[in-house]
This record gives sequence, structure tokens and C-alpha cells, in this order.
Amino acid sequence: MLILRILTALIGIPVIILAIWLGKTSFAIVVSILVVIGALEFSDFVKKKGIVHGRGKVVATAFAFPLLAFFNLFETVIPFALTILILYNLLLRLFSGKVKDSILYTSVGLLIPLYTGFLPSHLILIRDMEGAMGLYFSLITFMIAWSNDTAAYFVGTNFGKRKLCPSVSPKKTFEGAFGGLIGVIVVIFIMDFIMMNQFGITVSFSKWHLFFISIIASLAATFGDLVESMLKRDANLKDSGNIIPGHGGVLDRFDSVFFVAPIVYYYIKFLVGL
Repeated sequence: MLILRILTALIGIPVIILAIWLGKTSFAIVVSILVVIGALEFSDFVKKKGIVHGRGKVVATAFAFPLLAFFNLFETVIPFALTILILYNLLLRLFSGKVKDSILYTSVGLLIPLYTGFLPSHLILIRDMEGAMGLYFSLITFMIAWSNDTAAYFVGTNFGKRKLCPSVSPKKTFEGAFGGLIGVIVVIFIMDFIMMNQFGITVSFSKWHLFFISIIASLAATFGDLVESMLKRDANLKDSGNIIPGHGGVLDRFDSVFFVAPIVYYYIKFLVGL
């Protein structure tokens, strides 16, 4: 299984990096594909719970978010889009004539698009940043998620003793989470050095910001992983899907990225001010 995971990563990671390198359009296509597959996987979670919902509608709604991000309408249209999404789901249930489990059904119609569409759409917003920032922070975002997952896995497997959240993920430990944090800091500063000195990709901001982004986003990656584990456990599923050999589904592989992307984007926008 470990060998299969490594082989898949050796193919998948260069594809993601190439899409980022080629620019906003190619990367937006990749993100949109992940959004659609992720929404379909989450729909399966809901189906396993015995909840009948409009699968096509939630997938289409999730897909709308990366479209808004790509066409630079995200920040201006999102308040309107969220208003429509909320009202639509509430009124749809109202006119269905069914009262029982209304809270559950309307919540599903909101959660799937927001979790699988709204959150990862921040990846496109990051790539669309001016100049070298888009390329730089896009690579940083994925490296934070990947290095956190990898370091946490190896440290937790070899040194983990204290359970982090046993009710959700019995194998995850505090030692693993700390190892993931240290791994992120080391990898991100190495990445920063390589991008500046080998590829000439430079962004002018304090290295303290890079340090704090690494810490906060590493925590976000861990929580993102735990949240997806919680959802799978509730649906009594081991994996979100089987589309990625050795890794399961899109949500299994990109759950931490979905949490890291908004954190990186808003940190840069509001705290760094770039």
C-alpha cells in the first residue's frame, strides 16, 4: 500500500505543480475537476446516511464557486450567491411539503457546495494573485498540506503514543501532529530558498510571515484531515472513493488542501497585505 501511495504521488504531484506553473486557466481546470469529484464523493456520504437529495444540483452548485473565482467574480458575487443558495435550499424544502428532517436536508444542500466548492475555490484566488505571488503561494499552499500529511504520518507511525482525536481517527497522535508542524516549517523554508535562488521566484514579505503561515496552515491541514475523517466515520466509510490508487478519493487526498487554501489566502490578504 505504501509503495502504491508513493507511485501515485510521483505521478500526481508533478501534474498539480505543472498545472500551477502553466497558469490560472490550467490550474482552474484541475481545481474544478477536484471540486466536481469531491462533491460527488460527499454526495455518496449523504447517500450512505439514507438522505435522498438532488445530487446534480449540489454538484452544479459546488462547481459554480470555482467558476466565480476564475472569472474574478468571487468576492463581488459571493454574498449574493450565498443568499440565493440559502434561500433556495430553505424554500425547496418548504414547498416539498415535508417537515420531518428539514434541518438535516437543508443543511446537506448547503454543506456539500460550501465544503467541496467554496473552500477549494480559494486555490484559484491564490493563483490569480499579481506577479510571482500567485505561483509562489500556490506552490506553498500545496507543499504545506503535503509536507504536513507526510511528516505527520511517518512521525506518528514511529513515535506516536498520545491519541489526538481517537473518536474520529484512532491512529492520529499529538506526536504525529507536532511532527507535521515541524515538517511544514522545514519544507516551506527550503521551498522558499529554492524558489528564490534556483528559479528566481521572489515575493517581498517578512520571513516571519512565512513562519506564521506555516504554523497556522499546518494546524489547518491537521484539522482538515480530521474533519474529513469525522464525516467518513459518520457515513461508515473507510475512504471517500477509489479514484486515486493507494489514496482513496479526492476528499481523502485533498481534505487538508481544502482547509489550507482559505487560511493562506486570507492571511496574505489581511495580515501580509500583498
